[in-house]
Amino acid sequence: MACLLRNLIIIKMILLSLAVHLDATKDDSITINISNGPIQGKKQVILDKTIYSFKGIPFAQPPIGSLRYQRPVPYESKWEKPLPCFQYKSTCSQYRSPTSFFDRSNPNGPEMKISEDCLYLDVFTPTTKSSDQLPVIVWVHGGSLLHGDGSWWHGQTLSSYENVIVVLINYRLGSFGFLAARNAAHKVLIEPNVGFYDQALALKWVLANIASFGGNPNNVLLSGHSAGSISISYHLTSPVSRGLFHSVAMFSGTNMMMNAYYTKWEQLDGAFTKFLSKTSCNNTKNSVEESVECLRKLSEDELQTAQLEIRNLDPYLFRPAVDKQFIPDDPKVLLYKGLINPMEKVLISTVQNDGAVMTSSLPGYNAGFSRESFVQITKLPFIPDSLHSLIVHEYTNYTDINNPIGNRCQLDRLATHALFQVPAAYLAGQLATHNYSPYMMLFDQFTVGSAYFPPAAGIIHQMEVPYIFGYPLHHPAYIKDTYTKDDVEVSKHMMGIMGGLARREKPMDIDDWRPYAQGDERYLLVRKDLQVEGNFIPAARNFWNKLLPSLVCRTTFKDDLAAISISKLLVPPIQIRVSN
Repeated sequence: MACLLRNLIIIKMILLSLAVHLDATKDDSITINISNGPIQGKKQVILDKTIYSFKGIPFAQPPIGSLRYQRPVPYESKWEKPLPCFQYKSTCSQYRSPTSFFDRSNPNGPEMKISEDCLYLDVFTPTTKSSDQLPVIVWVHGGSLLHGDGSWWHGQTLSSYENVIVVLINYRLGSFGFLAARNAAHKVLIEPNVGFYDQALALKWVLANIASFGGNPNNVLLSGHSAGSISISYHLTSPVSRGLFHSVAMFSGTNMMMNAYYTKWEQLDGAFTKFLSKTSCNNTKNSVEESVECLRKLSEDELQTAQLEIRNLDPYLFRPAVDKQFIPDDPKVLLYKGLINPMEKVLISTVQNDGAVMTSSLPGYNAGFSRESFVQITKLPFIPDSLHSLIVHEYTNYTDINNPIGNRCQLDRLATHALFQVPAAYLAGQLATHNYSPYMMLFDQFTVGSAYFPPAAGIIHQMEVPYIFGYPLHHPAYIKDTYTKDDVEVSKHMMGIMGGLARREKPMDIDDWRPYAQGDERYLLVRKDLQVEGNFIPAARNFWNKLLPSLVCRTTFKDDLAAISISKLLVPPIQIRVSN
């Protein structure tokens, strides 16, 4: 009898414990209605404020089967039972490097699964009252248009600290998002730029649904890093994106560099043929129509394998293209003509050593480079050999010419200028010419406790992003970084800048920080003690934007239009072979 009573007591305790757990789970959830039906999210307290997270909300039909390579189709299915939105969804199909120092995904999370069924977004909000009309920050992840995921970064802390709504989006990558094909009669069979159409559809979803989360659909800040920022530079001039955002924040990436995109269908034809050659659909007897149909039927794994093989041969085969629709003309021409979508606030930012993202993977980077290696690496395929000596001269430190570490620093400086800072300055200058008043910023905080970046690379590409999302104040448990008090202050600066932009205010209330303008190229240097500097990289701007293009045009181009488009525009990407 005593044994029976003891067992009954144990069972009762278990049931009570289960009931408490269920009640807690119920208390931690919240249900709201969007256009498709009710969805469930979770409550959590971040920085002493309740934040509601809704993860894995579908905004497009799964782009699989016949929808592979097609423009995204809006997700219009209805449901009555609340849709659980508690976890991130799969990462879009890609090759995922186990050694990448960019990937911030939860190693045990559902987002580690890779799938074509990936067109989902995540919303973090401090309210669900539609009357609150909070500003909205939409984030586009980076990754060379080949890698990445919206869930790389979590929006809870930024949402809490700045009282804004944060939306993270996914879009198709690599061959799934940027392959194109046409037949012999020039009929388009695979449309270019479908990855950008994914982004645009996500923005349309935000405008249609964000009020349900307490957001203002008429106040959307479109922001992103690296390839995400490059994506935004295409949205700036795309008629498809007109009216889908109201301000932009661009971090370390623009399309203002030669070879960033294809301008001719012949280039797309070549990319298609090269990719096809790595698949089992490579049959010379097939028509292009048959090849495209074959690709649509291939397994996702085989396409990923082909994409990896291509990556090792041509890392940037899958590029945006001038398609006369999403990208109606050469973006440089669109900018020059002022064919730019309306915007209220613009921020363009880089970091001190952005270029190390390219150079730090070179063999021997930590030890530095000999003079001979430095000269060899700086041979750029788009510059005539006769002008190579100019680049070597410009980036040689003649006070210590044989210092390997010094040569490494100069190579980093070259890559930073050519790939990031000079293009950013050019874009800012063009926007200023057309009265868009861009703010320029340079991030200058080194993460001493970084567990991801090579220390020798200094303040490298992407080092600023954790500060944007408030990770020094609060971050997911699986993130390995450690942060100092100075890091916390810098993160508060970065979140404050994002919040100010989102509220359509001056990004930071500093009297001397005025918009970038021709003849007044000032910028904010972001560190613990904020500082406004003037005349952003003047020597580099003169070298890459004026001197070198004028000499290239004289030696290479006879067509006036070609000369105009090249001389106005900067710098092609550095073609450095990166070791795997």
